[in-house]
Amino acid sequence: MSEVTSSLVAEYRQQIERKQNHITLTEQDNGEKLCERRKKSINSVAEEIPGIMELVNKGTWFDGECQAATDDKNKALKKMNKDMVLEV
Repeated sequence: MSEVTSSLVAEYRQQIERKQNHITLTEQDNGEKLCERRKKSINSVAEEIPGIMELVNKGTWFDGECQAATDDKNKALKKMNKDMVLEV
């Protein structure tokens, strides 16, 4: 990971923690509301920090090895579905 990327990730984590610490719940709130509030805070941080969205969209972690694993998984899933249809 480059120094710029590391710096962006560190800032992103720090800002998310800051926002997450300010989430308050009432007795009427449930887990779904908590998840929604956390999702909004994460998305707002991504929009606030220049470079994060470009980094996320760039998909630097998804390399050829990941693509090959995904392709293998998809082929196996198609085969399994086809075999299940033939059994019925």
